[in-house]
Amino acid sequence: MEKKHLHLICNAHIDPVWLWNREEGIGAAISTFRTAVRICKQYGNFIFNHNEAVLYKYIEEYDSVLFGEIQTLVKEGKWNLMGGWYLQPDCNMPCGESFVRQIEMGQRYFREKFGIDRFDTAINFDPFGHTIGLVQIMAKAGYSNYIVCRPERLDGAAESFNNRVFEWNGFCGSKIYVFKGHRYNSSMGNVMKTVNEFSDMQKDKAVVCALWGIGDHGGGPSEIDMKDLDKFISESDIKVVHSTPDKFFEDYKKTCKPDFALNKSFQSFAIGCYTSMTRVKQTNRKLENQLLIAEKLSSAMVANGLLADYPKEKLYSAWEDLMFWQFHDSLPGSSIQQVENDVLQGMGHGLEIAAKANMKAFFAGCGGQTPPKAGEMPVLVCNPLPYTITREVECEYMNMESNRAGGYTTGIVHDENGNALPCQNEKESSNLPLDWAKKVTFTATLPPMSVSRFNIVNKVVFGDFRMPMQAENGLFSFDNGTLSVKINTETGLMDSYCVNGKEYLKPGAAKLLVIADTVDPWGMKQTEFRNVIGEFKPASKKRTAEICGVTPKSLPCVRVIENGEVRTVIESVFTYKNSALCMRYYLPKQGKNVRINLRVFSMDRSVMLKFSLPTMIENGVYTGKTAYGRDTLNADGTERVAHGWVMLSDGKDAFGVLNTGTYGSDCKDGEIRMSVLRTPAYSGHPWENREILPTDRLTPRIDMGERLYDYYLIGGDAGEISDEIDFQCAQVHQPPVPLCYLPPVTGKRPKALCEIENHALELITVRVEDDGNYRIRLFNASPRPLKTTAKFPVWGTEYAVDAQPFEIITLKADKKGKITVAKMIG
Repeated sequence: MEKKHLHLICNAHIDPVWLWNREEGIGAAISTFRTAVRICKQYGNFIFNHNEAVLYKYIEEYDSVLFGEIQTLVKEGKWNLMGGWYLQPDCNMPCGESFVRQIEMGQRYFREKFGIDRFDTAINFDPFGHTIGLVQIMAKAGYSNYIVCRPERLDGAAESFNNRVFEWNGFCGSKIYVFKGHRYNSSMGNVMKTVNEFSDMQKDKAVVCALWGIGDHGGGPSEIDMKDLDKFISESDIKVVHSTPDKFFEDYKKTCKPDFALNKSFQSFAIGCYTSMTRVKQTNRKLENQLLIAEKLSSAMVANGLLADYPKEKLYSAWEDLMFWQFHDSLPGSSIQQVENDVLQGMGHGLEIAAKANMKAFFAGCGGQTPPKAGEMPVLVCNPLPYTITREVECEYMNMESNRAGGYTTGIVHDENGNALPCQNEKESSNLPLDWAKKVTFTATLPPMSVSRFNIVNKVVFGDFRMPMQAENGLFSFDNGTLSVKINTETGLMDSYCVNGKEYLKPGAAKLLVIADTVDPWGMKQTEFRNVIGEFKPASKKRTAEICGVTPKSLPCVRVIENGEVRTVIESVFTYKNSALCMRYYLPKQGKNVRINLRVFSMDRSVMLKFSLPTMIENGVYTGKTAYGRDTLNADGTERVAHGWVMLSDGKDAFGVLNTGTYGSDCKDGEIRMSVLRTPAYSGHPWENREILPTDRLTPRIDMGERLYDYYLIGGDAGEISDEIDFQCAQVHQPPVPLCYLPPVTGKRPKALCEIENHALELITVRVEDDGNYRIRLFNASPRPLKTTAKFPVWGTEYAVDAQPFEIITLKADKKGKITVAKMIG
C-alpha cells in the first residue's frame, strides 16, 4: 500500500493594507519576498508559493534586482505563482465582472512577466465568505480547484468543515473542488504545531495538505521552521513533500473523493462587514458601474467612427484602482481610518478617469443635430443601456442671464418633434438667490444606447409653480392610477404602498430602527443584528427647523416640497438621541417604483441603523442579487449579503428593494430590514476578554457624520417583479446622462451599439481589445432559460442567444461586426 502523502504548501499571506497603509504593505512584501528568495536558494527541496499579481508589480517597480531573482526561481520551479488573481478581494460584495477582471488582470500580468498562462487552483485564503456566483466565473476562467480558509462553519451547522475537500456546484452546471483549510499561516518556530493540526484533521485521507508560513503582515518561511521541517521530513513514516496547490489537488483526485457537495454560498463570518464603512461600499458600486458604462460608450463611439482611439490604458488604470481597493480588508471596512481615506481617494481616481472617458464618448455622440429655434435650449440625453426606457430625467441648466424683473422662470421640455413632455421645475443644487440656475425633471422615452435630443423653452410664471397638495385625515394620499401611497403626517412614515389595488406594506413602514451593536466592525461574534433599542421619531416643529437650518423657528416635520406633472416629493424629519434623519419620498406620476432618500446625521456610537419595511407577504422566499446570479437568503433574521436588490416573494406576490450601495440586510416574519450603517471603532478587534478601546481618550468611529442612501421599492405580481427587477436595478445604477448645451450640427448621429428587447438579457460590457476587435459580455439574469436576440445596429449584425439560467456569455466581434463565441479569459 502506498504511503500517505502530505503536501506542505508554504505561503506568506500579505495584507497590502489593514492595520497599516499601502506603503507599509509594500515594505512587508519586499521584506517577505527577499527572505523567501534566500530560503529557496538555501534549501534545495523547498518551494515557495505566492499569489496576488499586485504585490509582484510592487517588487518589479521598487526592487528590480529582487524581481529578477524571483523570475529565475519561477523558471527553476522553486517559486510557484499560485492563484493567478490580481489580489485576494472580498468575495461577497464585488460584482460578477469585477471578479472576472481580478482573474483576467492577474493572469495577464503573470503571463507577460513570467510566461505562466495556466492556473488550475484559485486562492482566496482570508476573505470572509464566498458567493456561489464565483463557481461559474472560476470554471469559465479555467479553474478546477479553490482553496479558502473562511468561514469556519457552513451556515446553520454546529460543526466546522475545516480541512475538508468538497465539490462546490454553481450556476449552469459549473463545479470546482474546494479545500477548506482551518488556517493559512503559522507562527515562527511553531510550524510543526500547524502541520500536525492539519494532519490530524485529515487523518482519514490518503492525501492531505498543510498551509504554513508567517502571514498577515508577511513573513513566509523562517530558518528555524525550515530546520524543523527538514527533520520531520527525514524522520516521517509518510511521504512529505514541499508542494503547490495544483500538485496537491492532482494527487488528491487520484485516490480521494470529495467529502460532500455544496450547492450554495458560504458566508457566515464577519457579517458586520456587509455594512461597515458605507461610503467605501457606495463608491465601489459607483466605480464598478461607471467603468462598465465607459467601456460600452467608448466602444460604441469607436465602432461608429466617431472616436479615434479607445481609452484602453486609462480605463485599465481605473480598473486597477477598483481591483486594489476591493481587497478583503478595505472593501469590508475592517481596516484603520487612514485606509478608509485611501480607498476613497484611490477609487476617486478611478471615477475621475471613468468620468472623463464617459464625457469624451458623450460629446463624440452628439453630432448631427438640428440648430435650435429661437428661445430653445437643447438638452442631450445619453442612455447607456441596450433597452428602450421610459423614465424620469433630471436636468440642471443655466439661463442665459438671471431674471431680475420678477416672477420665476420655468422650463417646458419638448421632444425633437415639438411635443411637450410631462415636466416640472424643482429646487436646483445651487443656493444663489437669483432666478438663474434651474432644474427641470421630465419624463422621456429613450432609445437603446443612443443620444436623444430634447429642447427646453422657458417661460416666467408668478406665484407658486408647484401643484397644490393638502393632507386629509392626517395623511398625504398619492394615487397615479397604478400606485397609491399614504404618508402619515404625524409619524412621517408610509402607511400604505398599494399597486393595482394590492397592498404590499403594513402601516408604519420606512421606519429607521436603532440596533444595539459593538465596537467590532467585523461583527465576529454575531450572526444577526436584531436587538432593537430605539427608533427615529418625528422631530418637533422647532427641532425640524433647526435640523433643516431654515429661517422660520418652526417647521412641520412632514411636508410636500415638490409636486408637479412628473412626481411628488415629501420630506420627513426625525431624531434619535444625538442623531437626525431627513427622509424624502419620491412618488412618480407614472409607474410603481418609489424612491426613498435617507440623509442620516449619525452621531451615536456602537449602534446599527436598519431601514424597516414590513411587507404583507408571509412565508416568502428571500432572494438577492449576487455576482452573476441570484442567491437564496435566509429569512430567519440572520444577517445576509446581496448586491443591488433583495426580493421577498411567495410565488404570487413579490416586494423588492433596490439600493445604491447597501449590501447587508435581514428578513424575518415578512419584514425586510436593510442595514444602513454601523458606528463601531476602526479595526476594533475582539481579543479574548481584553478591553478593546482605550478609556482615556476619544476613539474615532466609523460612519459618524452625514451619510446619504437611496432605496427603491417595487411591488407587484411575483413573475413580473422577478423578470423586471434586474432591469430596474440597471436603470438605478446606470441612469441616463443629460446635458444642456449647444451641440454641433456637423457630423453624424451614432447608431446604437446594441439593442435588446428582452430585459432579462444584460449587456454587461463591450470593450476594444489590443487587436482592435471587440469583447462582449452578455448575461442571462433570469432564473429561467432564455432565447432572444441581441442586435448590433452599428454593424448591422445580430446574435441569437440561447442561454441557461444565469449563464455568462462571452463573445468577440471583429471590426466588421462578425460575432463568434469566445473564452471568458483570453
